[in-house]
Amino acid sequence: MSLPQDVQDRLRVKGPEFGRYALILPVQTRNGRTYYLADDVEALRAARTAGLEAEYLVNQAERRYLNEFATGWELELALAVAQNLAANGIGAVIGYVWARVRFSIKRGHHPGPETEVPVRLKIAQVERDEQGAIKIEGIEINGTAEGATALLGQILVGPVTTTMGLASRPVDQPVDDQGEDSTAP
Repeated sequence: MSLPQDVQDRLRVKGPEFGRYALILPVQTRNGRTYYLADDVEALRAARTAGLEAEYLVNQAERRYLNEFATGWELELALAVAQNLAANGIGAVIGYVWARVRFSIKRGHHPGPETEVPVRLKIAQVERDEQGAIKIEGIEINGTAEGATALLGQILVGPVTTTMGLASRPVDQPVDDQGEDSTAP
């Protein structure tokens, strides 16, 4: 999985019963250390505004931030969701993405419109298998905010019938800094 190893380890310790709909994950790794991006300071407020019960994976005392943005992506976010995400939780996850899109425009990272903001979104699902081991699976969606949230809704609710011009791949497929498959020829 392309989530940093320390993030995966923390998710395994928390397990799928983390008591919230979602955990806000750090998205950048530098020199073996994992960081949230500077705009993630507003992530919890945006989540609560959208009705998403969320918390940061990393507690406040240990949280570190980078003051940079991924090349070509005005909005990059990662969430872990519990295996039993209810319908109201799905709507709240999508609302959270839109709240972060609006914040990205407000901060001047993209001129808009909201539907066109480039988004890189990682969703990890945490569940317990039949033997009781913690399993982490997920997907990465790269595209516009409109397409990414539409695809995300389809994935979380049921079978995907369209990709709306988006790139999506399992989270464990390597991706370079520009969002390209780093294993492609």
